[in-house]
Amino acid sequence: MVGDPDAPATIDLYLDFQCPACAQYEAQAGATIDELVASGQAKVVYHPVAYLNRFSSTQYSSRSSAAAGCAADAGVLPPFAQLLYANQPPEGGDGLPDEQLVALGTQAGAGAEFATCVQEGRYADWTRSVTDAASQAGVTATPTVLVNGQEVDRTADALRAAVTGG
Repeated sequence: MVGDPDAPATIDLYLDFQCPACAQYEAQAGATIDELVASGQAKVVYHPVAYLNRFSSTQYSSRSSAAAGCAADAGVLPPFAQLLYANQPPEGGDGLPDEQLVALGTQAGAGAEFATCVQEGRYADWTRSVTDAASQAGVTATPTVLVNGQEVDRTADALRAAVTGG
């Protein structure tokens, strides 16, 4: 979770770091999300799922999701996610190697423990549980965006309206 735990709105983001539509959503709505969090109007719960593993020979969706867990521990999840999207490998490709995930985490501001966390695959089981929970909740596509439990269109304007009531 990112933001004030007492914020009036909760944004749930279901995303896959290998998903081109997720990268497009980040480019289009990322600044709005940052603004809503910074203003205290919303908190964000990231659900990095591994739906696109079948399109990567290296299980990139799972590895990048697990690295996101490490980034959350390091307090740098939003900038790490932005860097993952800015450096997104093509869907159907191998994905970024762990060394590059570590380098992006370092660039986002994570400390030395981040590298150990990624290399050990500390959040591999968590990634499986997040993915299973999303599937059980009926999330079938990424990105899926919920505000206070209600799905919203994948635009910055729809997100802002759902959070602010406007």
